[in-house]
Amino acid sequence: MEVLIRFSLNNDTDNSLRPKLRKALVDNGFVASRTRTATYTAVDIPADRLATALSSFWSNVAGYNGGASVDHFWMYSDHEEPGLDSEIVQNQ
Repeated sequence: MEVLIRFSLNNDTDNSLRPKLRKALVDNGFVASRTRTATYTAVDIPADRLATALSSFWSNVAGYNGGASVDHFWMYSDHEEPGLDSEIVQNQ
């Protein structure tokens, strides 16, 4: 499964929450975009690893005691079903 995650933070003035969220994603197979702020991609990530990344991400948000908060969180996933392409071709 290919996954793209983007997020933004409000009031992370001391830049203490962002590194924790980055680590939660990078440690679980995501790669930070060099051209877009807070954009992370993972190619061929297993569902259980994605679940671990998301759990770690949101646990860090919930456990954060500073003034920062997540403004938005956006995730896109593209999961190929085995044999789907051949079924479409056969049904045409």
